[in-house]
Amino acid sequence: MAKEIKTIGVLTSGGDAPGMNAAVRAVVRTALSKGIKVKGIERGYNGLLHNEMRDMDLRSVSEIIHRGGTVLYTARCLEFLTKEGQEQGAQCCRDNGIDALVVVGGDGSFKGARALANLGIPCIGIPGTIDNDIACSEYTIGYDTAMNTAVEMVDKLRDTTQSHDRCSVVEVMGRHAGYIALNVGIATGAIATLIPGIASQVTVYQIMTALHLVNSMPGYIILMMGTDVITIYIFLQFFENLSPTLDESAILDGCTYFGVFFKILLPLLKPAIVTSAILKGVSTYNEYYMANLYLQDKTKYQVVATSLYVFSGPMGNQYNYICAGVIITIIPALIVFLLCQDQIYSGMAAGAVKG
Repeated sequence: MAKEIKTIGVLTSGGDAPGMNAAVRAVVRTALSKGIKVKGIERGYNGLLHNEMRDMDLRSVSEIIHRGGTVLYTARCLEFLTKEGQEQGAQCCRDNGIDALVVVGGDGSFKGARALANLGIPCIGIPGTIDNDIACSEYTIGYDTAMNTAVEMVDKLRDTTQSHDRCSVVEVMGRHAGYIALNVGIATGAIATLIPGIASQVTVYQIMTALHLVNSMPGYIILMMGTDVITIYIFLQFFENLSPTLDESAILDGCTYFGVFFKILLPLLKPAIVTSAILKGVSTYNEYYMANLYLQDKTKYQVVATSLYVFSGPMGNQYNYICAGVIITIIPALIVFLLCQDQIYSGMAAGAVKG
């Protein structure tokens, strides 16, 4: 039977983001309405380790919904990155009678919450970061405000730039995610926008140019043979759930490392390989960006996606051509999915289920 939760803790961690106070207010008011006590943990995980806590009531969260930053303060805690620090944090929760924890923060804060959850402290994460880099969340708390603030600043800068007839280079925040830069660039009509995913293509393009592989089908094929994040994720899930006793037993029986890989691991990875191949094939069939960038001579080299671009322009209003393009794009991918859906589902799910 699940333990009844009588007291929860709430903390804000990492970089502050607009809307954190509103999130804390909502947590406190909702918990109190359900008869649950709330302890506010100051300065994030650092405050958790040093017992910087205070009881929160309705008065403690009044008049904060419109304020920026966080009334609970925030700080980064390198100590909590260690296993010892995480175990100390879990023990501090138990010592203070905290049955569960609500964490408002970004990806680093979520990693800390996951560590506490693995140590027996139930945690709920509220994505609060201007970077908008939390998976399964459309907009994180603070992202929209940060984006609009950047747009406002660029609009003001443009007046000076145009007056002096100059070009300005604007850097915005976002860390490894380019969501702020991309959407601010679109909203302000920037000539060009460099985001992490696109900026890396500059180096790739320079290498391809130096090797004389731009505007050649072999060069494009080499690029398409590369892996992607989804493939890496699928294989990681499989390897994490493979029992280490499999290869240990085989080695004790005299099997070589190559034998372990080809006779034991490779057969077990067959669902992952099939799933990755299907997904990669479908994505390559519909790929446009790389083909348009590296196959510049459209009279010599064409793929399906770039060929469909012909349907724009003079034929933009001819719906028979448009429908033909849609069918050519969707139907093959749909047929492949219908024929291989069992392999896709088994490949995506098998590595995520512990047996």
